[in-house]
Formats: sequence, structure tokens, C-alpha cells
Amino acid sequence: MTRRYSERISVRCPVVFSMGSMVGDGEVQDLSNPGCQIQSIACVLKGECLQLKMCLPGVKSSLAVAMGVVRWTNGSRFGVEFIKMHADDRALLTRFISERTETCGSANSDGRKAGERCASWHSPMIGRQG
Repeated sequence: MTRRYSERISVRCPVVFSMGSMVGDGEVQDLSNPGCQIQSIACVLKGECLQLKMCLPGVKSSLAVAMGVVRWTNGSRFGVEFIKMHADDRALLTRFISERTETCGSANSDGRKAGERCASWHSPMIGRQG
């Protein structure tokens, strides 16, 4: 078995994604730097490009991905590679993963309190451009 090139953490957080005029939502199941696994009822195809906005547990601002590519699909799950991100979002992702692996290893890191949400979650596709 080939070793992963980056740490992957288990996380459960809401995500909104768009492909052209189509908008979908789902839940991030796990996260790494450079990608994530999403569970959603939306139909996506391998190779499609999309934009994502996710609300990470314990983080006040949302994480935006200006361009991601669907690398695999399996029923209601699919994997996205993050291709283009604003430098601030890339730093946030790196810090989030680093903090979770230092304190939790690769264990579940959904430490969000009931009712906690990102400040910018209500406008998922509005924000920084990569």
C-alpha cells in the first residue's frame, strides 16, 4: 500500500459547492492538504471543476476553495483535490490540520459546540477570489 503524501484527518462539517450554475451541499468526511472527501446527494462527475466553501469546526471564518477537481466518485461520496486557493485559505487549512494532528492524531476532530457556525456561512459563494 502506498503511503499518503499528507496527513488526512476525520472531520464532519458542512460544505457548499458550485459547478457553473449548479449549487450543491453536503458534508466533508475527511480533510487533507490538498483535498477532501464529501458526502452529498448532488450528482458530480470525475474531472468536474467546482468551487467550495466549508465551515470547519471551531473556526469562525469559512474556508474557500476557488477551484477543486473531482478526482473520484463512489455512490454518494466523492473526492476533491484543491487546485486553487487564496493564500489565506491555504494557511488556514494548513494550520487547522496541523492543530488537529498535534492534539488528536488522525482521530475525529469535530469539536464544534452545538449551534456554532461560521460567521460567513450564510453567503457560501461570496468571498475571496484565488
